[in-house]
Amino acid sequence: MPLSKENFGVIRKNASGLELVLGVRPEDMKVSKSTVPDGIQAKIYVIEPIGDSVIVDARIGATLIKAKADPTFQAKLDDTVYLTFDTKRMHVFDKKTGTTII
Repeated sequence: MPLSKENFGVIRKNASGLELVLGVRPEDMKVSKSTVPDGIQAKIYVIEPIGDSVIVDARIGATLIKAKADPTFQAKLDDTVYLTFDTKRMHVFDKKTGTTII
């Protein structure tokens, strides 16, 4: 999920420091049990079937990420998965000021 030069420039120009918060809605995340290009490796923490979909809680280090998957998605605790998202659907916040950058 390469960052576009335009987004990189906006972040560089508007961030007050080096710490940022990345925001991606669960429905904008994709979960795969197979390695995918630019996928972020994570470990399954919880699977929550909710009828028309499954909410997947995955750990990246100490951070929990939520993703919405197809209702047929199955995994077990600590299975490795790969997360991707469309960078056009992400939000970036300045951690220090809370300001929305993108």
